[in-house]
Amino acid sequence: MKKILAIVLCLVMVLGVVGCQSNTPADTDEPKQTNDNNTPANTDAPQTSGEPAEESPYVEDATFRYLYPSEISTLNYLATSSTVDFKPASNFVDTLIEYDQYGVVKPCLATSWETSDDGLVWTFHLREGVKWYDCELNEYADVTADDFVFGAEWILTPANESDNVDTLANVIVNAKEYFDGTVTDFAEVGVKALDEHTLQYTLKDTCPYFLSMMTYVAFMPANRQFVEESGEYYGTSNDTLLYNGAYYCTSWEPQNELVMERNDNYWDAENVSIKTVYGKYNAEAEALAPEMYLRGEIDEATIPVEILDSWMKMIAPDGSWSDALRTVKDWVKPQLEGLLGERGIYNGKDAVTDRGRRSFAETHWDYTAENIVKAMNMAAAKGANVYGITPETLAATATQEYKTVDEMHADEARLRTVSEEEHAKALRDLGIYLDRVTDDLLRTTKHQFDNTFEEEQNLSRIIAEAAKGKKTAAAVKAAFRKEGYAISDGHAKSILALIDRAANIPTGYYEAKPQRVVGFDEALAVVAPDNAPADLLGEMRNAGMNVVEYKAGDEADRLAKVNSIEKARFSVDDEQDKWENTRLTPEQKEQLERARARARGDAPRMQDFDNVDDYFAAMRQRAEAERKKRMRNVPKEEFEGTEALQDLGIKIENSAGLYQNVEQMIENDKAAKKIQREIRRAEKRLSVTPKEKSYAAGIAAGIYDADDIPSRMNASKVMELADYYTAEQAMKSDTIPMQRQDISQNLRAQAAELFKDTGNDTFEKKYEKALFSPKGGLALYHRTPQRSMRAIFGWEQGQKINEAIFEPVYVNEQERKRFVNRMHDEVRRFEDKNGKQTALTEKERALTQLVIEGKAVAELVAASDMKEQLIHAAENLKAGGEMADVSQEFGLHDKEARDLARRYADWLQTQEDLAGTDVDQTKVEHAVEAYRTLYDKFYKAINHFLVAHGYEPIGFIKGYAPHFQPEAESGKLEKALKSIGVDLGAEAGSLPASIAGLTKAFKPNKRYNPFFQHRAGKSTEYDVEKGFEKYVDYLSDVLYHTDDIMRVRAAVKYFREEYGPDEISAEISRAESLRFAPKEAKESFLKSAGLLTNTSDLSYADLSAKMEEYVEGLFDSIKKTSKYSDLTVWLDDYANKLAGKQLFSDRDMEREVGRTSLNVGRKLNKMFARANVAGNLSSSLNQTAQLPMIAGEIGPKYVIKAVNDIIAGKTKGDFADQSDFLTEKNGIDYLTNDKGSKITSALFWPLERMDYLISSIAVRGKYRKELDAGRSPKEAMKAADRWARDIMGTRSKGAAPLTFQSKNLIAQIVNMFQVEALNSWEHVTQDLFGPGLKEAEAKLGKEEAAKRLAGIIVATLLGAFLLNRVAEEGYGGTPAQFDVIGLLVGFLASGNGLSTNEQIATWIDDAWESGTGERLFGTDANASNDEFDAGAATEDTLYNVSNDIPYLRNAAGLLGLGDQTLPMPDIYGTVTGTAKAVKDNGPFSEEVMRQLMGLAGDTLPGGRQAEKTYQGIETLLKGGYYKGSGEDERLQYPVSDDFWNVVQATMFGRNALSETRDFYAAGGKGLSAAQTRLYKQLVDMGADSETVYDAILAWKKIDGNEALSKAERETARFELVQSLPLTSEERELLHNTLSGSDTKYSAADEAKAQGIPVGTYQKFQADAAALESDRDKDGNVIRNSKKEKVLKLIDSLPLNKAQKDWLYLNEGYAESKLDETPWQ
Repeated sequence: MKKILAIVLCLVMVLGVVGCQSNTPADTDEPKQTNDNNTPANTDAPQTSGEPAEESPYVEDATFRYLYPSEISTLNYLATSSTVDFKPASNFVDTLIEYDQYGVVKPCLATSWETSDDGLVWTFHLREGVKWYDCELNEYADVTADDFVFGAEWILTPANESDNVDTLANVIVNAKEYFDGTVTDFAEVGVKALDEHTLQYTLKDTCPYFLSMMTYVAFMPANRQFVEESGEYYGTSNDTLLYNGAYYCTSWEPQNELVMERNDNYWDAENVSIKTVYGKYNAEAEALAPEMYLRGEIDEATIPVEILDSWMKMIAPDGSWSDALRTVKDWVKPQLEGLLGERGIYNGKDAVTDRGRRSFAETHWDYTAENIVKAMNMAAAKGANVYGITPETLAATATQEYKTVDEMHADEARLRTVSEEEHAKALRDLGIYLDRVTDDLLRTTKHQFDNTFEEEQNLSRIIAEAAKGKKTAAAVKAAFRKEGYAISDGHAKSILALIDRAANIPTGYYEAKPQRVVGFDEALAVVAPDNAPADLLGEMRNAGMNVVEYKAGDEADRLAKVNSIEKARFSVDDEQDKWENTRLTPEQKEQLERARARARGDAPRMQDFDNVDDYFAAMRQRAEAERKKRMRNVPKEEFEGTEALQDLGIKIENSAGLYQNVEQMIENDKAAKKIQREIRRAEKRLSVTPKEKSYAAGIAAGIYDADDIPSRMNASKVMELADYYTAEQAMKSDTIPMQRQDISQNLRAQAAELFKDTGNDTFEKKYEKALFSPKGGLALYHRTPQRSMRAIFGWEQGQKINEAIFEPVYVNEQERKRFVNRMHDEVRRFEDKNGKQTALTEKERALTQLVIEGKAVAELVAASDMKEQLIHAAENLKAGGEMADVSQEFGLHDKEARDLARRYADWLQTQEDLAGTDVDQTKVEHAVEAYRTLYDKFYKAINHFLVAHGYEPIGFIKGYAPHFQPEAESGKLEKALKSIGVDLGAEAGSLPASIAGLTKAFKPNKRYNPFFQHRAGKSTEYDVEKGFEKYVDYLSDVLYHTDDIMRVRAAVKYFREEYGPDEISAEISRAESLRFAPKEAKESFLKSAGLLTNTSDLSYADLSAKMEEYVEGLFDSIKKTSKYSDLTVWLDDYANKLAGKQLFSDRDMEREVGRTSLNVGRKLNKMFARANVAGNLSSSLNQTAQLPMIAGEIGPKYVIKAVNDIIAGKTKGDFADQSDFLTEKNGIDYLTNDKGSKITSALFWPLERMDYLISSIAVRGKYRKELDAGRSPKEAMKAADRWARDIMGTRSKGAAPLTFQSKNLIAQIVNMFQVEALNSWEHVTQDLFGPGLKEAEAKLGKEEAAKRLAGIIVATLLGAFLLNRVAEEGYGGTPAQFDVIGLLVGFLASGNGLSTNEQIATWIDDAWESGTGERLFGTDANASNDEFDAGAATEDTLYNVSNDIPYLRNAAGLLGLGDQTLPMPDIYGTVTGTAKAVKDNGPFSEEVMRQLMGLAGDTLPGGRQAEKTYQGIETLLKGGYYKGSGEDERLQYPVSDDFWNVVQATMFGRNALSETRDFYAAGGKGLSAAQTRLYKQLVDMGADSETVYDAILAWKKIDGNEALSKAERETARFELVQSLPLTSEERELLHNTLSGSDTKYSAADEAKAQGIPVGTYQKFQADAAALESDRDKDGNVIRNSKKEKVLKLIDSLPLNKAQKDWLYLNEGYAESKLDETPWQ
């Protein structure tokens, strides 16, 4: 029993400390104050209850004993940052300030201080006469300002290696510079002694928490002379330290003990109660201390959180921490302090039954913690039923017993019926009188007990017994004498007066107890046993009473009969709560029982254990189970929420909300607000003065009683107001904000568990300096959250983090889409007048909205006290009346009434419009009803949701969207959402303050509703569907992502607090320690922090909100952490995006370039993306890119199975709806679409369907594989969704890398079309290799993992190669990444001047020809280059590789490198190009058309496909692809117009044609303008276009061959032309035009016929043309001199005589002279 009592008392003490935050030595492990880098020095000090000193329970000169688990390494507080080290030292040395029991700053060594106007200079005035002492209390020196200067100088001296440098360096001017060595004179540092007792600090910047930093060790003093004399031994033992604080160290034996004695010379010694503090070292202190405390071996124990939580729940199982604290303060502590003897707790059972009076044991429980809890939760007022006297029990026992009904009738006048308020007031006054009588007896009688508590209880018990006897002074004195007390006559008379006062208090009900009666007309019934005296029952019936009999001895029957009485205001159930004293339906009773079961839980009961050790072991097991439960990720299938949420089908993954008692909290909130309104009315009605208010509040708080009211005041008025204030206090509850605090604490604890360091930093060190370090910003912003966590924390820990934080985001986003689609389906069609389901027309949508608004306004008017005036005023306004005249006539003096009248006038007009239009009124009414019903459901659901997460419920107008509220409720929803972290964004704007702006004509001074209307010019257009869409969209964001946001914010706070600057972390801890502090403590703290003025007067709730705001500000002020700094910023950004806010980088860019410029850039970027993708058939087919990877990882077998299932329709319906990934792909089916949106949607349809098909293959294939592996359908679906998302990528909210959600223009340009490319790269490097490979090795073993990976790689490479070859041939694309085989083949093909497919076909033909002598595909055996072109091969391969590497091509375009273009609409280029085309070719030329189509391809939805189709058709019609126009037109390559080419060019553009691929494979060099003209001329003459084109290219190749001599080149040209299937005329034209020489093709052809080599002939022609005639000295031509030279030239040629003769004659010489030639 004593152990159990000790536990209860220990709990009382712990709760008292938590609740009061007092700081007189008592409760913790140190005697006066403690200090550390993070916590103010005195917050860990031993503490008392905060009562006045004379009531302190501590004995003077006592010894305080405690255990400590960690050894102290040094007493040198200047050097250490360890809490263990500087806790003792902080009791040895005082600081400038300290804190009182509420955590509020008060003077210590500084008696006063002031700051400069700019807050940068702080001046402290020191207490005079304070001394330094050695360990034998010999005085050493005075404490001066220089001691503080020296302390700072010692810390900032690098050689001393202090851990406290940052604390000073972060705030003090030049502190960092002195430490770094850039400042060498300490006089320049901002710490100065102005004189012996004046100290000044100068700050680098304003610091709101600087005053609190004065308790940190970095600001503690040290005596310069002593430290310098001690040297390196300073602080190494108790005799190498000086003391100026409350204690000094007499013994310190490492790993044994630490003994501190009170410093009797201490300046504040009178407030130090404990003489000796004895600390014993024990490594297991935390586990041993609670039990040792219970045994009385030590005086302090740290209670683990899990035990403390359990004890809290025992004190208030149905309530919150604040309930528990209030219970301890108001009931447990006052009742149990000093309790030594055995007393009973009244259990609520009737003392008198039909079988006689119950014994004491039957009506009381033993004093155990379990029974205390049971009594408190049973009693109407906590503690009212503790055994002893109370006003209620005294009033009951003092009433005389009635023997007959006649006696009751005789006393009927006195037993009048009064109101509950009067009855409560009478009991309150009786209680005051009772306290006075017992206090008087305590002062004047000899005590029989050694403690006041038991003595008072005993005296009150005797008073209660005396009340049952004769009402004479002698009888009273006899009752006391019987118990050993001697009281005076005066005392006896006072007791008689008390009893008489109690006896005359009327009661409001009667429960068949002889000593408790009321008038007959108030008695509902008499419940009596069937063996009761018949005459007595008859008298009662004759008197008109309802007598209900039950079977004697049958308790169940008695209870049933009692509970059957209509309107009964009581209950006889032993454990009924006060609010249950009403008739409950069976359903309500069932709900109550479930609630009780949850409250009871499975908490161990002390009485069920033989000893305390077993009890604590059970408590620890339960705490661990609760911790695991709190850490458990709750799947959406287990989400219960409330009926309102269930009614909407809402399921939230890993919800953090606390949904128990939500409806009760909302009702309490309403009641509290109602009481507040009544108080305002009462204050106004009673015309009370401020002092009367003060006294009334004091009475309500228990500070004053009725007799304390000054005579000059109206006591009845004060007491009446006190009743109101009492009611307000009774209803006042901080349970809603406590919800948020509980959630925050749970999430912070979860974050600490998830992100705790594993101690293995090998991986971290490996990547610490890497450019793409996993925890660096570059990787974080370009990687999915899941991959980032696995990369940073390892696969196992990373997956735990993902399961708790990031996977729920994805699941919830898909649940959100399902919810939105369900809500849209609810209002998609309505029954019309013909009984058919049809959609609303545009006019019906507008009228539906107007009717909804109008009906809501009508309800407001109907409920108004000014109903008639408002209706008449509205009628006048509708008829054209002016508001000024109408308001004057009908007394509408306030703005709200005038607005209501105007809105009602609009409603009248709406009714008229509805009746006079051709719309389907039946359908409109059905729509109105459906929308109003949904709005009511939304309102209830959002309020339940908000309260479950600790936010105030919002106001409401029935049947209306929650935004449309009266002025009093304006903006609450917006405020609630913003407090959660949800930003409505610019599109929605601010929520309307009222519906005043809902006018048909837009007025600039009126606000319009952003959800249900939009502005078109000067008018406001209504559309219920658009508004519903927008509202449901952001409502769903709130419902489905609030938990996600809160969880991420908690992780951010964890990192900032764990790794942030010590001084800010300490300030956060100090502020949070005041969370449950009294109003005065919070007020003082906020004022000391400069957040409140001295005249501020805020409510407790507002103060709590201010504190929370301050703490949030402190968290936000931590910009850099010592570890995981980039991760912390990224998490903050991630939460911002979930909440609809901007990334930090976006904000910076917006500031730099301006919002307008940024918006223009973003629109252009979006325009370009939409133009390139919408309707683009190539983009649609490119969605097959992941097929090779899918097949490679799950195997072709499951791909085939998936395709078969898709064909069979097995992936539709439930399967698709249950798949999160397919839900993402399906998206949201919106209600409204304008024509433009419909066109755009139609253009996107091919791409979306192809994407969905591939996604279905991935999900279904993986699902089938997982099922075959033995997993359940649910597990298989989960695995399939995640794998499909990993392999295909996602754009879902919260799942895609943050960089893709950036509004930063540069980021958008670089990121365009890179989601899938980056994801594939990440999948390979992270999921297959990297962390994924390590995980596979851990599960399968290295060898098996390597085999599995090799199989995937081979299958994927083959699949990519095959897919790309088919795609290249089909539409010119190569969608699959990682086509290594294709890249290698492409390298060889490019070197040979061929396309990849052409090269493969050539190889096949070569092989086929070697076996059959024929070429299968008809390729040219000589098509390859004569020599392999390594440069071309390398260039093409690099180009192709760049397509597989994410960002490379976009970045190149951004930097203007290579041939890459900027992925943005080239508006400037189009404008200049069009202008040039118009100038050169006219406004209707082909070139102008090309320019305009190019602009369309960059800007219009489907523009790129239209441009490609135009280009393809143009290429076909012109027979080839041309560049330029007019004389500058240049043919790049010709194309044929066969059927396949027509199909390809029309659907995919000219780039899909094989001619295009061959052209670029051959080097991509077309014809010149002159060559193009020749080409056209020859084609016009009838030559084959391909033959001519190839001939010109071959000619160009010959010309480019520098290895040929001139003759060889001429020969090659001639032979080329001669080999062509052309006419002589065509050959002549081709040769002569291309050669550009005088040599005619026909002459060369004839020479060749003579057997003369063409080269020889061409050289002869050239040489002969160069010969000239000789001249004489006079310059005259010498006759035949040139001829002789020609003949000599001919003779020199290696030709026969006939050939020379032919040359001679061909030159035009006479045949008659042939015989004279030299060769004759």
